[in-house]
Amino acid sequence: IFSVVMSDGTIRLKGVGEMVSVFTAHGWEPWVYTRKDGASSSMPYWTIPDDILDDPETASQWARRALTFL
Repeated sequence: IFSVVMSDGTIRLKGVGEMVSVFTAHGWEPWVYTRKDGASSSMPYWTIPDDILDDPETASQWARRALTFL
């Protein structure tokens, strides 16, 4: 799995290895959620910014780049 679509329509790409620092440097938001016990937890997925989603070619480039680190 390299991408997930959330129930609200948010699309996230998996970020592992070097992609974590790349996504962070570009201001992408990590998937953080609150567990039933109230603790915060995160998953290795990052929200694709709207400006990238608006450009299919750019979104595809990012997806291909993320795939190289799986």
